[in-house]
Amino acid sequence: KPTICPDLAHMEELSARTVAQAAKEGDELALDIYAASGYYLGKGISMLVDILNPEMIVLGSIFERSGELLSPAMYEVLGKETLELSRKDLKIVPAKLGNQIGDYAALSVAIEGGRHEG
Repeated sequence: KPTICPDLAHMEELSARTVAQAAKEGDELALDIYAASGYYLGKGISMLVDILNPEMIVLGSIFERSGELLSPAMYEVLGKETLELSRKDLKIVPAKLGNQIGDYAALSVAIEGGRHEG
């Protein structure tokens, strides 16, 4: 039985944090959720790498907190779907702002939004 949401009565307790904690404790469903998320993250990054050929991709939010759970599937997809030349020097790193990245993003939107309204 999954520990992340054993029945519908526990749905309100379900969050990215509870899924991550369950995955770190070995919950199979939580691990499957992270594998699927890592897979789709890898698909999205693969497209960016092949189109833009960046040297670095900075990922915040959940990657900063749970990169070790997302990375295996993400890197597997990148290995299969990106051009080797583009991939060989690519660095994927967590955002240094950590969990505060959302706060800074919201502030920048508020500041910039105010400049364009007048």
